[in-house]
Amino acid sequence: MRGIVPLLKDSDVPLRINAIAPGWTLTGMVPKEAIEAAGGRTQTPDVAARSVAVLMADTARQGELIYSEQGKFIELESALLKVIADLGIDDDPVLQRIYAMAASQQKSGVGTIPGSSS
Repeated sequence: MRGIVPLLKDSDVPLRINAIAPGWTLTGMVPKEAIEAAGGRTQTPDVAARSVAVLMADTARQGELIYSEQGKFIELESALLKVIADLGIDDDPVLQRIYAMAASQQKSGVGTIPGSSS
């Protein structure tokens, strides 16, 4: 999401990108008994659906990843990025340079991104 959200900000495309990462949800893919025997907790699909509703209802939400378990919601993307920033790691300048190289390549028609196939 980090790669595409900044591109949408500068475009006229009316699109928001968010994601959910639900905990063990009873969908029939893995039996409830197996999850519980392994020490996991299960939730019903309506819990995951509420995560989607939270993201859809608030139009200010963009580029968020919500983890849901047992009716509790945690926004992971910004929390993870804060931890990474606190460690002094910042990939954003590299991402910005790649965007600039791609824009330059698109304008000139000349392959300027190292390792690109065009």
